Amino acid sequence: MKLKSSQLIKLNVRYAVHENELYFDVLEIKDLFPEKKFPPDKIKSLPIGGVYVNTIRAEDIEDMTDFDKTMVQFMKAKPK
Repeated sequence: MKLKSSQLIKLNVRYAVHENELYFDVLEIKDLFPEKKFPPDKIKSLPIGGVYVNTIRAEDIEDMTDFDKTMVQFMKAKPK
């Protein structure tokens, strides 16, 4: 499911306007939608509330594939 800017605004995700585009706070989106991924080349560091944070456009957010989900589980696993 692709996220839209209007959905993120309704969820009160912080955003910044840059070159007439809305860029949303990556960390807030990760908290709300843990199964989304953010291509590193699409992330911009922009000021929100006087602090620079990583932001992304809603159109650039992607769904995780099964491989991505497996890798996340692997990285979170504690060594025995």
